[in-house]
Amino acid sequence: SAHLLLGDAYLQLGDKKEALKAWGKAYASTKSISCMLRMEEVYKDLGQEEKIIKKYKAAISNSKDETREILIMLLGVLYLEKKSPQEAIRVIEENTNSEKSFISSLILGDAYKQDSKEIKSQKLIENATRQVKRAIFNFKCGRCGNISGKWTDNCSSCNTFDTLECLSRIN
Repeated sequence: SAHLLLGDAYLQLGDKKEALKAWGKAYASTKSISCMLRMEEVYKDLGQEEKIIKKYKAAISNSKDETREILIMLLGVLYLEKKSPQEAIRVIEENTNSEKSFISSLILGDAYKQDSKEIKSQKLIENATRQVKRAIFNFKCGRCGNISGKWTDNCSSCNTFDTLECLSRIN
């Protein structure tokens, strides 16, 4: 977006205030997470994390689905960087399901560790590990392309024998 590039240009010229203003307009019109990340870096450089926290909260309340979830994760990580584990725990637990999201499990695990709750931290990390394993290991039929969560001798879709291969989705 033109606003995003304009903000980058202002930053290169050393005008952080105008850069922040341009990225704010860019986020308002595009809802691009890149704008929030750029603003976060500048606010952190200025020692004004509370301003980006306020912007994250506003963006979260005005977003839905995947964008909302990403903003929640970014806010949780920002709280961890600020050494505010209770705030990270609150924002993640109130807005996500760590049983289904390995990223929230990892953030919560880190937050509980910072908060000296080692057992809870360890359980969340173990949960994340199980989720990652389920997410990345699937099997694909070499004949019809059907994807299955477990290996079988015959493809459940085309019934062809010995065509399932491990499909690791790490990217």
